[in-house]
Amino acid sequence: MDTLTESMRYCAQSTLIVAAICFGAAMQLISILINVPVAGGIVALVLSLFIALCAINYAGVVMRSAANGEREPPTMSAHEFTNMLTEDTLGTILVLLLPAGVGVLSQLYLSAAAATLIQFIVIALVPASLSLLFVNGSVPDAFNPIQLSRIVALLGPGYIRMPLFAVLVATGVAALTLIGLPVFLSASVEAYGALAILCYWGWYLHDHADKIGLEPRNRDMVREELDQRQENNALEDTMDEAFVAARTDATRAVQVLTALIEQDPDPKARREWVYERTRSWPNSLVSLRLSQPMIQRALELGDGARAVALTRDGIRINDQFRPAGPVVTMKVAALAAADEPELAVALLGDFGQRFPDHPQRVAASMAGARLALGELHDADTARRFFVEIQDMPQARNHPHFQALEKALASTETGAG
Repeated sequence: MDTLTESMRYCAQSTLIVAAICFGAAMQLISILINVPVAGGIVALVLSLFIALCAINYAGVVMRSAANGEREPPTMSAHEFTNMLTEDTLGTILVLLLPAGVGVLSQLYLSAAAATLIQFIVIALVPASLSLLFVNGSVPDAFNPIQLSRIVALLGPGYIRMPLFAVLVATGVAALTLIGLPVFLSASVEAYGALAILCYWGWYLHDHADKIGLEPRNRDMVREELDQRQENNALEDTMDEAFVAARTDATRAVQVLTALIEQDPDPKARREWVYERTRSWPNSLVSLRLSQPMIQRALELGDGARAVALTRDGIRINDQFRPAGPVVTMKVAALAAADEPELAVALLGDFGQRFPDHPQRVAASMAGARLALGELHDADTARRFFVEIQDMPQARNHPHFQALEKALASTETGAG
């Protein structure tokens, strides 16, 4: 299959069509904002810069994908919106501005014919410059006359196809936009035309990769980048699914996220990442349920500080949050007792209600009472702990029962 056919097949896929439509919608919004009084023009300017930088980032990814011979074009991801001022982006802006800058300077110091010739050469070298920038990832090479000449020489007469294709597409796009299309359609057509040019350039480079010295290392790097993008897109899709589910069904959201965590090669790191992402969600139950196994895991790894911190954060979000299970609760309370007695007392305060038949119920209440009285100087809380268990036979056999009973009695006497 020849380069033109393959690049058109690649460009005809819905991913690039949707990207062009999104660009058109953004430009339509900008055209509306421009006419808004007071701050509309400023907002439109800022949004225009943002969209332009995102579009340049995505354009580079598309061309690299085509040059790598990928069968599917990449979808737009959060990367284009959060990493706008990259080296490639700034290099692209300079490449696109270079013909105009050279044209102005050459007209100042050269004859009209010489200035026109130089500007024509610079414009013709734009495909080679973007190829070195996007595909090989080298900003210096993109402006190096030796490297640019090398690519043109290696491709030979066939190089003319790249700027010629761009001229033909640009002419067709201009013809369509000149008939008076709405801003939305006009911008969409222009964006799709630009993507079509980059797809053709990318596929042309792919078909002549060995000839121009596109190193396998770079192609492998591009493949890894695209694989990572696809993985990130799938990850974000799953997070979006869980976020939507969390609005009405926290259990369903946790199931989606748990499946995501279990499929990861490093489930511990992925759970930490998911937990941090969900902490800001409106439905706090999701992050709280995710944190419970993390507390247990932290204890298993001997990281008591992490277990206490997770518990503290959970209670800060929802004062009803507790670690899962009596054993974990007791361990975290014991770890928190020295430095955070308030947290330990909170964990032990409803231990009897949560686990009324557990063998450690008396021990939990005794520990809570002693902490409340000895560390917090809160006799009322200590007394509540004591009253819950004072009539239990196993409580009277506890080594600290009598001492605690006398200490509480002395607080009543002192108050009297």
